[in-house]
Amino acid sequence: MLDGTYTKETRFEKSDHRRHRKQAWLEKSLKKLEMIDFMFAGKPPTIGQIALKFCLGSPAIASVLPTMTTIAQLEEYAGAPGISEIPEAELARLDELYRANFGMGEPEPLRSSNLSP
Repeated sequence: MLDGTYTKETRFEKSDHRRHRKQAWLEKSLKKLEMIDFMFAGKPPTIGQIALKFCLGSPAIASVLPTMTTIAQLEEYAGAPGISEIPEAELARLDELYRANFGMGEPEPLRSSNLSP
């Protein structure tokens, strides 16, 4: 979701692991992405670079293994360590959104009954 290429009209290939998810998952994910646009809208780093920087900023994370399918993505993600630190105010706002599940009620449990046939 964090490469900025998905829309409500996105349909995943049969070989894509996300194909089993319901359409509501995609729509909720896009709404959440809109709520964090303060972190990347109008700024030089991409949302993918910021996501990697965020993960690598945690002392609990030793490495990140992003999925990339193009040379452009490889080049984009390789630039993540060189971007500026994420401002504390943005991290605090992101934390608030996360703790409130982005205003979307209780998170759905991860279990096979949530999967589309």
